[in-house]
Amino acid sequence: MNKSSDINARTEMYAVKDFLEVFQPMMVTQRFAHTENQPKRNSRVRKWRRYLPLPVTKAPIAEGVTPDSYRIKYQDISVNLQQFGGIVETTDVIADVVDDPIMKITSRLLAEQAANVIEGLTIDVLKSGTNVLFANGSARTAVNTIITKEILRRAVRNLDRNGARTISSVVGPTANVSTSGVEAAFYALAHTDLESDLRNLANFKSTVEYGNPGSATAGEVGAHERVRFILTQNFTPWIKAGGNETTVVLSDGGVGGGTDGADVYPVIILGRDAYAAVRLQGMQSFEMFVLNPGSARGGDPLGQRGTAGWKTWYAAKILTENYMLRLEVAVSV
Repeated sequence: MNKSSDINARTEMYAVKDFLEVFQPMMVTQRFAHTENQPKRNSRVRKWRRYLPLPVTKAPIAEGVTPDSYRIKYQDISVNLQQFGGIVETTDVIADVVDDPIMKITSRLLAEQAANVIEGLTIDVLKSGTNVLFANGSARTAVNTIITKEILRRAVRNLDRNGARTISSVVGPTANVSTSGVEAAFYALAHTDLESDLRNLANFKSTVEYGNPGSATAGEVGAHERVRFILTQNFTPWIKAGGNETTVVLSDGGVGGGTDGADVYPVIILGRDAYAAVRLQGMQSFEMFVLNPGSARGGDPLGQRGTAGWKTWYAAKILTENYMLRLEVAVSV
């Protein structure tokens, strides 16, 4: 991690360590993205290349005749990286009279902010996908039905027909650049409000029932057939965007039986390499800056103020729409 600060190396090391230890476990979406590093001084445009399958030919080869050759074709997908960051301001009074470990607290709060910013940006990209199934009806405005095994099976069939591949490894929620092997499956990302409805599904298997419970990734609550579910509060619903609430549908400000539209929750089911993101792991992911109060600087001649902050470049992009699918469902009371 690149750093620019006036604190000593030991304190700086602990600040960075605290930042990464909080940041990485919160990053659910980063675990399933096709990730690559963007080298410095190498343009703000990030480009990914997807190679297209060769045509399937069933014609036999004629004796002594060289068959036609095929040219490898590819599709370039690009996105503009943007810069994001956050700052916390402190004063000399806080440093002098407050007994709390301010640097540790500040690093933790900044890490939580950074994780929520990057996670929110990626979730917005995932929610914008065009491959979608509704729990009922043909539009979001009609949705007032909870998730069922039937809609999940339709989603899996859709991904299979589109050639989506199951995920067999995920990026671990650590500061290191590494992956861990998991049982092959499609992964679904959704809001924590769905947990009760998922557990009520016939044949739902919680993580403790896995043959190898240790294969579950952070936030995973279980699986239904070929779909494994990871829940986070960051997958917020579209409030009151669905059909009229019923006695079994949760709606903002009500418990069913009213005339409000139901909240509509996205469930993003992912195949391998469905989307890409700039890698946010390792020593070159972020720049962290710490300036302690007590040093005179331009605009602060008495050294009364200090700051701590983070900065990074980031972008996420859907690579193949058909390798992921968005279910839109309601949630029961």
